[in-house]
Amino acid sequence: MYKVFIVDDEIWIRTGLEKTIEWESMGLSILGSVNNAEEAMKAMKNNYPDILITDIVMNNKNGLDLTKWIKKNSPKTQVIIISGFDKFEYAKTAIKLGVTDYILKPIDDSLLIKAIYKCIDNLNQEQTYNALKEDSNINNIKENFYLRMFSTTNNNINNNKVLQTQITNIDLNINNYYLSTMFTITYNNNFISSDILKHKMNSFISGYKKNNHKLDIIIRNQEEIIIVFATENKDPYSFKQYALYVSRQLLKLITNLHIGNIICYVGNCYKEVKGIYKSFHEIQSNKSEIIICNNKFYFIDIESIKTAKKPDVFLTSTIKTNIVNSLKEHNWDTIFTNIDILFDELNKLEIINKNDLISYIYDIIYQCNQNILSTNTKLNLPFTQDNELLGWIFQIKNLNETKNNMIDYYNYLKNNMAIDDNNIHRKIIREVITYCDNNYNNNINLVDLANHFHISSSYLSQLFSKEVGTPISKYLTNIRIENAKNILKTTNLRVYEISEKVGYSDVKYFLKVFKKNVGVSPQVFREKI
Repeated sequence: MYKVFIVDDEIWIRTGLEKTIEWESMGLSILGSVNNAEEAMKAMKNNYPDILITDIVMNNKNGLDLTKWIKKNSPKTQVIIISGFDKFEYAKTAIKLGVTDYILKPIDDSLLIKAIYKCIDNLNQEQTYNALKEDSNINNIKENFYLRMFSTTNNNINNNKVLQTQITNIDLNINNYYLSTMFTITYNNNFISSDILKHKMNSFISGYKKNNHKLDIIIRNQEEIIIVFATENKDPYSFKQYALYVSRQLLKLITNLHIGNIICYVGNCYKEVKGIYKSFHEIQSNKSEIIICNNKFYFIDIESIKTAKKPDVFLTSTIKTNIVNSLKEHNWDTIFTNIDILFDELNKLEIINKNDLISYIYDIIYQCNQNILSTNTKLNLPFTQDNELLGWIFQIKNLNETKNNMIDYYNYLKNNMAIDDNNIHRKIIREVITYCDNNYNNNINLVDLANHFHISSSYLSQLFSKEVGTPISKYLTNIRIENAKNILKTTNLRVYEISEKVGYSDVKYFLKVFKKNVGVSPQVFREKI
């Protein structure tokens, strides 16, 4: 059994983890449980755990200090961070230290169990790798060779003496063309052992092997299966087509086992043994840069990632502009409608570049945050610092999660901005009224006022009517007519002069408006005084 050690300064969390997780059924046992990093170091000094689960913020030394210590003294120990803080700097430091997973409180049991299984897979992989080094069986030597090649950080195979020695002991032609395919599996409850799965795959593809083509199946870890294709054929194109066909057949086989979601990535072919490394790492580097848009798309030729174009919906500013402007007007229905439209369009695609999505979402949220901050609102924004926003955005894994995060963000704004809306609305309207009272003699209108107060004309019109009980145009007219009546009573100015003084450059229009509101012309009004 692998040993687990738990560190958290909240006793109810430690007790909950010990009692709610079925450790024995996962092949695990609890080595210890303490409330701070210093006690943990003392307890683990002579008996290091296989898996460490630790909080970050504790008294004295924190969880990151503990992680650094355990990685120095027991590099193979897998570490899971659980934290009530989603600060980007914490997550970035944890990643640098090589933690297996970073889970936010309150703890989602399903996420924790998945992280634990990931730790178990990594430990199993290490055990398998060590066993392979000691096994003289030719198949194990070959698999050991592949595992070494996949994990190396140096793609100059010719200078790697260990790999060169193994090449001479296994059936690899250095002048062949090579191509790698990767199957990634997210298991459901129908778990299947890697040995059984490998046996099924080997049996299935025996009918697809050709004299001039060879292939090997390597279980890299429980969630990754690698197929290495090799050929003496001098036609790379036909070789790639063969690899695509066989990979599709294998994908059908694994899918029919109903063990979970499977994605197949097919790399490009390259000459010589170093092509194995190049093809595999090409998949590794590119698959992390994409998001699969719909649940029906499980087969990805790595070439399609390189040639994937930016979605049309990202190239127009319509949705982004609608969301940002609707926030200014507190038009929540329009915001949520545009979010639906955005993700409906994205779900029609097969794959998109992750950085394109990150950039697009970041730009929307950043502009909304800036607009909120510019109004001097006291609202506590979810992301007040740029790095916090970046940390949230870079956690993007799939479209559904991204959409839900956006909806949660705007629901937060909707619920919290409503608290201060009445005060903010009244303040704006008071300022608009003061401005109108002082500037009615200028040729101002609704659009001018909206521009002056940096809000949309439709929002200002709606807000003014709601707060004052009359349209803003009617309010301006009333001010002007009342002042015109006062001038008529107290001066001998001519009508065209009065018209200009109250903001009407067109005297005929002034006469029309005056008579409509007072019932008589200015001349008649003066005569009756």
